[in-house]
Amino acid sequence: MLDTVNRRALVNIELKGRGTAGPVEALVREYIARGWAPGDFVISSFHRSELRQMRDSRLPIGILFARSPRLFRRLAHALGAWSIHVPLAQVTPGLVSRVHADGRKLFVYTVNTRADMDRMHRIGVDGIFSDYPDRWTGKFS
Repeated sequence: MLDTVNRRALVNIELKGRGTAGPVEALVREYIARGWAPGDFVISSFHRSELRQMRDSRLPIGILFARSPRLFRRLAHALGAWSIHVPLAQVTPGLVSRVHADGRKLFVYTVNTRADMDRMHRIGVDGIFSDYPDRWTGKFS
């Protein structure tokens, strides 16, 4: 998949379970040695323990939230998170403002309709995760 993308898009790699941080970091380092930049990736997870292991890797970290990330600031600072990832139903203009004011990016999952894509773009999210990326022809920040 990484060879197919070939640096044409930011690659989100989600750590799905225990023991995934080390192998993913090794793989990403392999691609960085081939000319990719650390900023070509974001490593995300619901598993805070896996993200803690990535904290010193200097790779961008994204914290996945299943519900409203009301307390995102403390956790984001503790993990050195670059981004916050939230479900579509939890996104409000106020959340976008709070995340940006904290110096972080906001990504939204799973955004599958063109209407939701347009709405996310209008309120200023930094990017989306979609099962249908071909439905979006615009550009997020």
